[in-house]
Amino acid sequence: MHRTPEYEFRDGDTSRTKLILPLNEEIMNKVVDKLGNVTDNGVKVTDKVTDKVTDKSVNKTHRDILNAIKTNPSITREQLAQSVGKGETTIQKGLVFLKENGYIQRVGANKNGHWEILKSPNS
Repeated sequence: MHRTPEYEFRDGDTSRTKLILPLNEEIMNKVVDKLGNVTDNGVKVTDKVTDKVTDKSVNKTHRDILNAIKTNPSITREQLAQSVGKGETTIQKGLVFLKENGYIQRVGANKNGHWEILKSPNS
C-alpha cells in the first residue's frame, strides 16, 4: 500500500498546520501559489516537495530494457522479456515509464517500427 507523504508547516511555536499532499505537480503548484516560500529548518519546503515529485528513478530493469533496445532497436516486447529475464507485463510497465519520462520513443508502426533512445539515465 502506497502511503501519501505528510508535510508539516509551522507558524511560530504555537500553531501547526498539517498538509497531506499527493505527489502531483499541479496540486503542488497550487499550494506553493497559496503559501509562498514556506521553509522548514531553513530549507524551502517547495524544494523538498519538488524533489519528491520529480524523483523518478530509472531502476535496473529500465536500464536492462534500454541496453537491449540499444543493441536491437527493432526488438519486440516478447524479445525484451526474454532478453531482460522479466515477464511481458513488467516490460510493458518499464516501456511506459521510459516513454513517459522521455527516455525512449517508438517510431513507426507497432509491427514494423523501431525504438529510439532519446536520452540516457544518469548513472
